[in-house]
Amino acid sequence: MSLLRPGICKAMTENVCSVLHNAEIRTVIDFIVKDPEEIARTCDIAYKDLLSIRRVLLAQYSAFSVTASQLYSNSLSCLAILSTGISSLDKLLDGGLYTAEICEVVGEVAVGKTQICLHCASSVATVHSQNVVYIDTCGSFSAERLLDFMPEMDDSHESHQKAKENLSRIHCVRASDVFALFGVLDNLVSNLTTKMSFFHSVKLVVVDSVASVFHPVLGGKQMDSLALLEQLGLQLKQLAVDFCLAVLVSNNMTSGFEGKKQPSLGRLWSHVPHTRIILERETNSLTKTSHRKAVLVKSMRQKTESSVIFDLACREKG
Repeated sequence: MSLLRPGICKAMTENVCSVLHNAEIRTVIDFIVKDPEEIARTCDIAYKDLLSIRRVLLAQYSAFSVTASQLYSNSLSCLAILSTGISSLDKLLDGGLYTAEICEVVGEVAVGKTQICLHCASSVATVHSQNVVYIDTCGSFSAERLLDFMPEMDDSHESHQKAKENLSRIHCVRASDVFALFGVLDNLVSNLTTKMSFFHSVKLVVVDSVASVFHPVLGGKQMDSLALLEQLGLQLKQLAVDFCLAVLVSNNMTSGFEGKKQPSLGRLWSHVPHTRIILERETNSLTKTSHRKAVLVKSMRQKTESSVIFDLACREKG
């Protein structure tokens, strides 16, 4: 979702841009969908200037027809597969996390969702030497746990420098509510657009978790909460596609019809992720040992209901 910025055209001055932002018109879509006459009345901006801005935005951001072969070539040129750092999980996901797609990890409390997110962030930073933006909505981010998933260190100066370099590739941002999350995503789009030093090499965006920021608003006005949920899904998809990023989100389980457990946020959100895996913890009745299982329930390329057993204790070798 492209942000409105001064300089798009002569009429889009810093003052005009500031007035529009104060009126909650922050993106190109926000501007296009509103009636220019209404904007002119509420923002006290000259009508002819608004029409000029509108013509420029439509010329720059309207979709142009392309052939299927062009779309296929474009998708191949920006495709990358990022290892999760867990070989069994990579196999389940047909190689790992795909850029331009959203992968969702769902599970009950303490089943390992955050650890999966940290594991993937660690793998992208160390194995692929790419940067990660980690959006923490529930205060569960842990740099110490990240180090546990990174290659084993010794006491040498070089080893500590390497660990510091790997950690510097992961940028954690806190978002305590849904509106703070939208603010973080807007800033992220702006930074990715300007290609600032850190954001030039970002390949993974993690949101842990989407349920934490939406549960407080889902009990309010139903239409408002669904609109916010739809907007978040659209924004994450555009982020993944426009900047060729892999997006990983975590979600909770909730009680559905007849008490059956199902992913939180309902049917509307279920269409957002391209890939969805459900984490489960199983206990062997004979040995009394427990293990984690990942079940693939949604995928565009793999057979669903496939499952693997995996371990989060340490990074898997070779």
